[in-house]
Amino acid sequence: ALCPGGTVTLRAPVGVSVRYQWSRDGQPITGASAMTLVVTDPGTYSLLVTNSDGCGTQSPNPVTVSVSDYPDAKVTALGQRDL
Repeated sequence: ALCPGGTVTLRAPVGVSVRYQWSRDGQPITGASAMTLVVTDPGTYSLLVTNSDGCGTQSPNPVTVSVSDYPDAKVTALGQRDL
């Protein structure tokens, strides 16, 4: 899980003469066609890799990214309060 405002980088295997298309929650991400993808939003990410002949394969192991809530940081005084 990511902390709010955090990032994680997803990386595809190196290929020769291949095209990459990243998707989030089953929908292609516009412009996400590099070997790496920097993720800031929660969702399930997958990758389609296509070779120069137009043959493509979908990643068999999508990655689910979640964002954690900030922990409670409430401070309370204990004991005598008149100092």
